Amino acid sequence: MNIDNLIDFLFRNSNWNPQMGFARTDKRALLWVPGKKKLQYEYVSKVIASAPIKGCTQLAFEHWTKPVQPDSPCEIAWVGLDIDADDNPGVDLVQFFIDWTQKNPCSMLRTSCSGAGIHLLYVLLEPVKCCTAQANKLVKSITKSLVQNVERFGIHVCKADRRMFWLTGGKNAIISQSNYVLVPDIIAPESAAPVCLPAREPVEVSGNIKRWIDLFISKKILPAHPGKSTPIYIGDVVAVLREAGEAVKTASSCSGNGNVNGYIDISPNQISVWSYADGHTIWSYQDIRGLFNGT
Repeated sequence: MNIDNLIDFLFRNSNWNPQMGFARTDKRALLWVPGKKKLQYEYVSKVIASAPIKGCTQLAFEHWTKPVQPDSPCEIAWVGLDIDADDNPGVDLVQFFIDWTQKNPCSMLRTSCSGAGIHLLYVLLEPVKCCTAQANKLVKSITKSLVQNVERFGIHVCKADRRMFWLTGGKNAIISQSNYVLVPDIIAPESAAPVCLPAREPVEVSGNIKRWIDLFISKKILPAHPGKSTPIYIGDVVAVLREAGEAVKTASSCSGNGNVNGYIDISPNQISVWSYADGHTIWSYQDIRGLFNGT
């Protein structure tokens, strides 16, 4: 699986944007998206295209381009247990968990970047809504019984909190995966109730740009009143563009289940499609006449 497929798998029950990470070979992070800072698109594109190590946290956010604050609404889409070989000397962790998961299922069993550690990943049946400040405590609550179940067999769990899991670029390998989903035995906080988000900032566009917007609205890709940036599923957009006779190339497999993996940017005289998998704009239309005429 490439990172695109892994994101589709882990966030298959969430319609929001996965929080992704990009790092050097030593796992020193270069970029979190979304992160605490406003995105600089040229830098983001460069890092996504060149970073050797890629991964994600357990969280999904409505706005991929909006900086993360403590009160930012988010969803916990999955949880994971990180088990290091150094903490469990003399144990063949791969064989142990191949046997262990026969009676204790998980969504995905895989080796870590080193190839020696283990990641046990659990997709949640329904994402848990919360805000960023609450996420770590909630993830720990969800994984508490999972950790206890593993450690009663004498295996030490290194981490089971909200964190970045590096999924590709090292010696990572999938050992097994399944359709198993976890039902969290917790009560979501009251503040996780639907949050009143600011209305989308309207964009005044030229007639030719509006025609593309209307097409995407008719195909239910864009909402009735889209803002400057709208999260989308690349597969749907590519299908509409190709049907309209546009040439579009993408590294995305376009075989996901509709999870967000890109966005559409709109300005008065331009509309473009940006893809996570490619790390850059894969299609753009500029209304030159509107640019000069102001219509």
